[in-house]
Amino acid sequence: MLFVGFVAGVMLGPQLSFDLDQVTLQDLNIKDLPKLIQWEGKKDQTPKKVVTKVIDGDSILVEGGQEVRLLAVDADEEGQPCYEEAKQRLTELVMGKKVTLEKDSRNKDQYGRLLRFVKVGEMNVNKVLLKEGVAAARFYPGDEIEKTPYVEAEQFAQENNIGCKWRSVDNATSTEESNE
Repeated sequence: MLFVGFVAGVMLGPQLSFDLDQVTLQDLNIKDLPKLIQWEGKKDQTPKKVVTKVIDGDSILVEGGQEVRLLAVDADEEGQPCYEEAKQRLTELVMGKKVTLEKDSRNKDQYGRLLRFVKVGEMNVNKVLLKEGVAAARFYPGDEIEKTPYVEAEQFAQENNIGCKWRSVDNATSTEESNE
């Protein structure tokens, strides 16, 4: 509303006061007013970046060559049981898509990677990986994030034996046998 008030104030002249609810488009006499008033207050000012490569189940590369490590997520490394499944799922979620990178209190890790929450639209990719059981929740000293939603996502996967991290041996065996 402040922006609309500013535009209305500029376009109506040096009036000291006016009732914004009474101002009409005709009063403003602007052809492109819809473009000027699309901003509706504080929006996410985090720039969006296109994911150019998925490195593993918890790290990506974005346009400009920046490496990003997903916060609150720890996926298996190459050679460990869930590596391929975690990397594949992260690839499905983000590869070639514009993502929002949201910062926590720490900007980078000891390897120089950006530490971020990754969103595609409104979907929090970090939580999806945990809830689908392809990664574990992990926090480090200095993290100021609200841990509960991430712990709950991981617990959901654990309690329901979802994903390669939490699938029980009995479930994995019976699945393999039914495929033979």
